[in-house]
Amino acid sequence: MDSGEKLLKTTAKPRGRGEIMKQRIDVSQLQELNPEQQDRLREWWRPEKYHLFVVGKGKSVYTVKSFKGDKICDGERVNRKRDGYYNDLSKQASYKYKANCLPLLSIGQCIELLAEKDMIHLESVFAKVSHGILSPDEILDALFEALKSVL
Repeated sequence: MDSGEKLLKTTAKPRGRGEIMKQRIDVSQLQELNPEQQDRLREWWRPEKYHLFVVGKGKSVYTVKSFKGDKICDGERVNRKRDGYYNDLSKQASYKYKANCLPLLSIGQCIELLAEKDMIHLESVFAKVSHGILSPDEILDALFEALKSVL
């Protein structure tokens, strides 16, 4: 199976004691952003192949197949199934305008954006983790809170 056919990894991974570690922000977190913050996030986001994103109110999740100019070609609509996302390969590719899309950021994407925009907030989150103030399950939410403050 080549990379274009691979299934998306789940948004949550089982951990040692049956705990779930959150891997991506969800639509409800995007809805916490005011319109100016959403615009800034769109501006900062550089769509890449296999990134997840939503359009409008986020009723459907899509994967990026390609990106050119202000248009994103979505390869597949992604469906939520139990604890993860999987590709709905029956959907035809279409184009979405980046101005109408918001990314479902992964932990890594949150770290990259904070590293580019505000190292102080990023270092603060890492310090809380290293001192045991944040559990691994709280890392993504803390990163997104830090990101919201700089958007």
